[in-house]
Amino acid sequence: IFGRNLDEFAIRLGAIFAIINLVLSAISLASATDPLDIASNAFFVAAAAIEVIAFVGGWICGLAAATTLAGIAVATIVSCCTYFAAALAIIGLIIMLVFIFEHHPSPIETFATGLAATAGFYMPLGFAIESLRPYAVKDQASRVAVTLGAGTTGVTGVNAAGALSITPFDNTMATAWLLTTDGRGLAKLTTVTASPTNPVLSVSVAAGPVVTAAPFVDNSTDMTQWWLPTLVEVPTTSTVTAPDGTTATVVTDGVFTFASVSAEGWYLDLRGSQPALSQTAVPITITMVSVAPQGLSMPNITLTTDKRDLSWVPIMTSFGSSPRTWQLSSPLPAFLSFDSTSGMIAQVLGIAPTVTPATTVTLTCANGVGIPATTTFTLTVTAPPPPPPLSPPPAAPANVEA
Repeated sequence: IFGRNLDEFAIRLGAIFAIINLVLSAISLASATDPLDIASNAFFVAAAAIEVIAFVGGWICGLAAATTLAGIAVATIVSCCTYFAAALAIIGLIIMLVFIFEHHPSPIETFATGLAATAGFYMPLGFAIESLRPYAVKDQASRVAVTLGAGTTGVTGVNAAGALSITPFDNTMATAWLLTTDGRGLAKLTTVTASPTNPVLSVSVAAGPVVTAAPFVDNSTDMTQWWLPTLVEVPTTSTVTAPDGTTATVVTDGVFTFASVSAEGWYLDLRGSQPALSQTAVPITITMVSVAPQGLSMPNITLTTDKRDLSWVPIMTSFGSSPRTWQLSSPLPAFLSFDSTSGMIAQVLGIAPTVTPATTVTLTCANGVGIPATTTFTLTVTAPPPPPPLSPPPAAPANVEA
């Protein structure tokens, strides 16, 4: 059974292992479903089959005392078959290692991409958002740029006529939007314009339906200005430092679709070079941006030398992003102080104003973004008007005799 010598024993033992390997590989091949698993087991089956042929053929030839076959030495044929089988086995092993280290869906992933996806609960990015909330920087509103579609060279803005348009981003409120969200997961895009009649506009849906810039409505039940954002790509994050020195990892831009709440089935889109609505969900890039200060004004400072403890604060339609710096074109008199962090001018405690002729001063506010905001005001200090002259006391009434 075991052979007459060690060589015959090795041949028979090799044949037994080859047969076992062939059976196991065939079973694995029959149950494999992954292409790499099928390929790996196919190579193992071929290698095992060639080994069986080599060992069994060599054994039979040994029993028949045949040393050659078709003019070729049996030992050479057996050796060649063995080397060929080894090469096939190595190829199968490499494919098996690739298959092992390849990611295979877990039962949970299979459920998520199958039944859960059919029911609408699958999150292809591995996560989803309940609502879109921009990073809030201390003491300022968070502004965003809105890019419609892929490859668009411009952002959504509001032109001088108060209409939506596609224009290059200029760090002003004409191309930056205030993104607000609510507890329902809905979002609203609002901006401030220079229009005296409609200074605050929101991206809205009007009859048609068409998308337009309409006066802001502070009403949660008016759905024409509310949009449902859905995340479609993994967002980009960055570490930011707030004015108080604290740091946070925030999303600097993300790609979403914006579905109209009032016009079901319609999405914010780009048609030609104008914002529009379509029934196809298109990607919209929301990017956190910095905004330059705008609409600066300062009241004239008119004092008399007897006034005390007064202050004057600049007014802006948009203070822009922090940090801001303030500058004056000329120094103020000693009785006035200037706060370079807020632009406020105030009287200095304990120093009386002195008469100062009318002087024009330029106030500038800058934050390193876009064009600085400037305005002029007049500083005038005069003596108080003299008090009115005293009136003579009324004459005493004459005595009247009865």
